[in-house]
Amino acid sequence: MSRVQGVNNLDGYLENAAQVTILTDTSPAGMIAAIEANIWGAWQTSAESSEVEVYDGPEMLRYASGIPFAPLNGVLRTRLEPEEVDDVIEATLEYFEWRDVPMNWAVEPSAKPDDLGARLMAKGLVPEDEEEPGMAMELEALGAAPGRTVNLEIERVPTDEWQGDFADVMARGFGFPGSAHKDFMRILAAGSDARPGTLYGYVGRLDGRTVATSMLLLAAGAAGIHNVTTLEHARGYGIGTAMTYAPLIEARDLGYKIAILQSSEMALNAYKRLGFREYFTFQRFQ
Repeated sequence: MSRVQGVNNLDGYLENAAQVTILTDTSPAGMIAAIEANIWGAWQTSAESSEVEVYDGPEMLRYASGIPFAPLNGVLRTRLEPEEVDDVIEATLEYFEWRDVPMNWAVEPSAKPDDLGARLMAKGLVPEDEEEPGMAMELEALGAAPGRTVNLEIERVPTDEWQGDFADVMARGFGFPGSAHKDFMRILAAGSDARPGTLYGYVGRLDGRTVATSMLLLAAGAAGIHNVTTLEHARGYGIGTAMTYAPLIEARDLGYKIAILQSSEMALNAYKRLGFREYFTFQRFQ
């Protein structure tokens, strides 16, 4: 099955279509910009939830979900002058200490100053062990659906069902502690409901049981694939690839030209086979 069941157009997309500027610059610089902007858009969208505090200023994009899980609290898009960076880092770390949550600080290709990583380490932050390749592809180059060895049923699920099987499978796949996955899904659903046509969740089922998830974020003119995971017992059958391919087809049908994602080392080759190319590696510090 190459498409999500019964879906021709994404519900709610046309409501905001007139406001969408589709990115078309597929040069290396354009692809890097698309990757960065779509990932920033994920937290900008979450600001619609009353549970998340987002500061979207000229010097940084800072988000605090209040959930005690470092990936859900942090800093993106740093733009600081060398003479101010140390003071701002200290103030930002004090903010997250006041919020009593762990955090991460991302250093993207466009981050300033150029020695931001070294400055963060000087303040006690440590680089994460696993690096995250930032990848992108031209959707016009997306080929036929990849073959798989199982009969997978893919369904796009409404936001009021995100705290069910969707959240449980994602929690197991990404190692969310405690009830953090439920809180995260509530935040994402609030942002999606406030901005129709931006964020969609998908589940993959084998014999009626959910074994995989993925999400499509339409933000900043690009189609972002996020939160792709497959339960361990169902890996090795092409399910993760299928969960990536289905939303890519929908995004292409809606006119998007560029798709982006962040990959794990385990999934890197599968994404390359779909047509994604690695453009840079995210550095994250905790």
